[in-house]
Amino acid sequence: ARLYGGAQYHRVLRYYHHLLLTAPLPQITDDEVALLSNSITDVHDASDLMRAVALLVQQKLELVMEDILADMTRRLLYVMERQWE
Repeated sequence: ARLYGGAQYHRVLRYYHHLLLTAPLPQITDDEVALLSNSITDVHDASDLMRAVALLVQQKLELVMEDILADMTRRLLYVMERQWE
C-alpha cells in the first residue's frame, strides 16, 4: 500500500526510531577508560572516570549514528519534497 503525506513521514520516523533503539553499540573496554582518564587530569577521582566514560560513549555513538542519521535525513528530504506534489 502506498502512503502519502503525513502517513509516509510518520512511517519513516517510526522506522528510524526503531533502528536507533536497536542499533548495536560497540563495547567500551576498561583499557579505553583507563587510557582516556589518564589524559584528563593528574588527579584520578570518580568525576574523571565519569568524564572519560561520557567522552567514550559520545565518540562511539557518533560512529554508529552518523550513517543512520545521514540516511534518515536523505529519506525524510525525499518524503518532504513529495508532500506537496
